[in-house]
Amino acid sequence: MSDKITINLPITTIAFNNTSEYGIPAAGWMRAADVAKFRGSFEIRGINGVLNVALGYQTCDVPNSVDTPVAVTSYQTSNGMYYGTAFTDISANTLGKQWVRIVWMVKLTSGSTLATASVSGSVDLLTP
Repeated sequence: MSDKITINLPITTIAFNNTSEYGIPAAGWMRAADVAKFRGSFEIRGINGVLNVALGYQTCDVPNSVDTPVAVTSYQTSNGMYYGTAFTDISANTLGKQWVRIVWMVKLTSGSTLATASVSGSVDLLTP
């Protein structure tokens, strides 16, 4: 049976100005071998501009050479609570990696005008 790990993500203010997807660290590194499935819930408040926010993860073998972050939840563009109901299997991406961390995935819908929001949430991880 898998163990569940819950990581609470404190309130963070995000400011971003690009349409390219980007991962902002939301939690510290943990051993990738301990993570097989991901489920995230989060809240957006005070959104200003055309900011898109999702929860995701990033892997690496050494923290100074990270892999491209991956969004797991759907991107959201308005104030509110967003609840993850099902676990997503991420073991294919964590297998063979040393480290994984939770990230806020952000991007703008269009343009390059600075957009901001306050975000917080929690992520449930299942062990293999």
